[in-house]
Amino acid sequence: MECFELRGLEQQVVNYGRKEIRSQCLVPFCSHKERGERKTTSRKEELIFAMSDLEKAMMAIIETFHQYSGKEGDKHKLKKSELKELINSELSHFLGEIKEQETVDKVMETLDADGDAECDFQEFVAFIAVITSACHEFFEHE
Repeated sequence: MECFELRGLEQQVVNYGRKEIRSQCLVPFCSHKERGERKTTSRKEELIFAMSDLEKAMMAIIETFHQYSGKEGDKHKLKKSELKELINSELSHFLGEIKEQETVDKVMETLDADGDAECDFQEFVAFIAVITSACHEFFEHE
């Protein structure tokens, strides 16, 4: 079982000149508790805890891109099959499920600004911006 921490009980501790946040573990039989230790959060966890909703959404976009990129090649780009998997898994409520290869080809052709037959992060972000703008229009007029 993983540790779940109660952020309201945080204590700031100075350790070798760097700030760490330690929290009490809430899992009844956690190994941290048995040893009388407290779980120390990482720098990334500290940042995520402090982020606004918009910043968390931006992190989600970055992490989602990298979750699918590089499975078949360059880890900084999406191939057609990776793009299809990402759309079908992460954007199906807004875009529907892509079943036809022709649809994937058209989407990639539209996104691929530099003509390398792959979608890099800048091209992906432009795609997300277009979808977000369309969703904004749709929900605003509803």
